[in-house]
Formats: sequence, structure tokens, C-alpha cells
Amino acid sequence: LNEKYSKAKSSDEPVPLSLPVLMTQEILPVQYDVEGWVQKMGRSLVTASNNVGKSIMLMQLALAVAIGYSLFLSKFTVKKGKVLYLDCEMGWSILKQRFSLMAKNLDVPDLYIQYVPTFDLMSSEGRQVLERWLTDIKPDLLVVDSLGNIHGLDEIKGQDIRRITRCIDELRAKHGIAVLMS
Repeated sequence: LNEKYSKAKSSDEPVPLSLPVLMTQEILPVQYDVEGWVQKMGRSLVTASNNVGKSIMLMQLALAVAIGYSLFLSKFTVKKGKVLYLDCEMGWSILKQRFSLMAKNLDVPDLYIQYVPTFDLMSSEGRQVLERWLTDIKPDLLVVDSLGNIHGLDEIKGQDIRRITRCIDELRAKHGIAVLMS
């Protein structure tokens, strides 16, 4: 058994690698849009209790990436990039109010915002709309606030979560984007 897993295979069937073999592989290092937190082309989920500031934090992070702010929260190095921010909860009035306070006197052409109160990523129409936005804008980061509001599936059921995750992973791979959700 040990010999079987001690050599890298070049077949179609994946074979687990032993740690010594893994250490000899040429694998690119992890790249981040936000160092140590939002992996380039990765998916991240921010969770917390209601009304503790997740949306404000996501808005600030989206702004930091769009302007190339050097440090987010005085800790995380940020790589500048285009951001598409999908809001499913607050509405245009609060979005405008908050972003105008956060981005006061800043030029932020790389932050795109859309309020989508009835968006359903799992429908073919919803998926096509998002695909069009991603193709046209070409963001590096997609922020979804909140994940629970972009689908009509049951988050308690494992099979539904797998469908949502698969859909997000397909978007990440096709468009080369990182996805940050709350």
C-alpha cells in the first residue's frame, strides 16, 4: 500500500499522494485578493449573528479592493481589483447612503453595485443575468450579501447546499473570480 501511494501517478484516476510525494510536486503558491482571507478565485463565507455589521464590513472590503487600499482593518494586505457587489437585503437608499460616507472624496470606478431583492441564482434566468454581468464587468471579486437571499433552496438540506456550492464554483472557474458571501 505504501509503495502505491509513494509515487505520483499520471493516470485519469486520482490517487492520494503521500506527504513526501506532495512535497516534491511543483504547485503554485496560494494567491490572495485580501492576504490570508480572500483567496484569488476562492470562495469565502462571513458568518455572524444578525445586526452585528457584516454588510458594513463587506462594503468596506469591496471598497478597499476597488481602490487598492493597502491594508484592510489595519491587518490584511489588499490587491486592487474590480468588484461586483450584489446586495439582496438593504436597497438602493441605504447602499447610496453608506457608500457615500465610506467613499467620500474617492474616485472608485472599479466598484459595481447592484441591488437584487428577488434574485435567484439557481434559476436559469438569474444565472444568465449574473453571467452577463460577470462577462461585461470582468470583476476579480464578487461580493454577495447575503447568500441566503440569492436562491430558493433549503440551506438545511445538504443536497441543496451542494447545488449552490457547485453553481458558485462553476462561476468562479469560468470567470476567474473570488466570491465572498455573507
